[in-house]
Amino acid sequence: MKHIYVIIDGLSETKGDFTSLEKATTPIIDGLFTNSKDFGFYQPEKALFHNEPKTDVIVPAFFGLKKELNPGRAALEIIDMGYQLQPNSICLGLSTTSDIDLFNSDFLADLKVNLKSDAIITTSNATNTGEKILFGNLQTDQIEILYDIIGQNFKVINNNINVTDIGVVTNGFVNIDGLIKDGIFLGWGKGALRGALKHLGFKCNPFERDRNEYFNWRSYETNFKNWIIPTLRDKNNTTDTLIFYTKESAFACRQNKPDKKIQAIEMMDLFLGKILKEINEPVLVILLADHSSNFGESGNPAENTIFLISEYYNGSIKTTTSHFHENSPLVREKTTISQRELIVKLIN
Repeated sequence: MKHIYVIIDGLSETKGDFTSLEKATTPIIDGLFTNSKDFGFYQPEKALFHNEPKTDVIVPAFFGLKKELNPGRAALEIIDMGYQLQPNSICLGLSTTSDIDLFNSDFLADLKVNLKSDAIITTSNATNTGEKILFGNLQTDQIEILYDIIGQNFKVINNNINVTDIGVVTNGFVNIDGLIKDGIFLGWGKGALRGALKHLGFKCNPFERDRNEYFNWRSYETNFKNWIIPTLRDKNNTTDTLIFYTKESAFACRQNKPDKKIQAIEMMDLFLGKILKEINEPVLVILLADHSSNFGESGNPAENTIFLISEYYNGSIKTTTSHFHENSPLVREKTTISQRELIVKLIN
């Protein structure tokens, strides 16, 4: 059976009397809730060496990329840009929260001279604040050179320079439990998450937006009409896995804009209904929050987050008074499971 993953970044909330999902009008999600096979809360895995869950670790883990083999955010962003990374090489991200123009400084010139020709040096296309430089295909001795150059060029302003991520590119990934299939990423996201799915061999939506161009639903509608719908109707696509994703809900929390988050949830519900109309066979719909997000907080709470599994076939969604959200008594009475246990449910 075909699987459709609907991943709403930061959907769940752990604070406040009424959650955004509770306030939102979601007839499609509620209809799936009525026909659900399972629902409740799961505990998302944390990234290695991090105290909080990360989207680019949680989501790829559902498709076979274990966190132990995840090469890290810097590597995944580089992959999303189309670069080829060498096995067993090192990638890292270097960010600044100041107004330092790194690419017009002696810093970049020193790097180009001292690092080997196959080293990748590029700017991130996914960060929302400050500037971030990505390095790929490095070896251990080049890391030492890089740190020396950082120290020489930024002695005074060194406190504004941070190594945000470092990871090793493995020889590949493990197809755990036969879960990886020829998937398609339909979502509106770029950077580390899309890079991870490219790393797994998924076909990905080429949609691009500017760093801070969120909530531009008109551009999403255009992409939906011009790329997503034709992809769904392509008879040559025999994939078993579709992934639909948006970051707007989590971004609304970062901006402390409750109305924007409700709008993002309702828009995803609307687009989900349009996707299901294009499906002419029974499918399993998996609605996931990759992690929780609370208004005004910069990090992701390391707490349980919501999921829903429902079978859908043409016309099976009916009008209902049931409403799927974190505070629903039916959801609350369920025992929390681990992400690993949830993956096993989806396999079986």
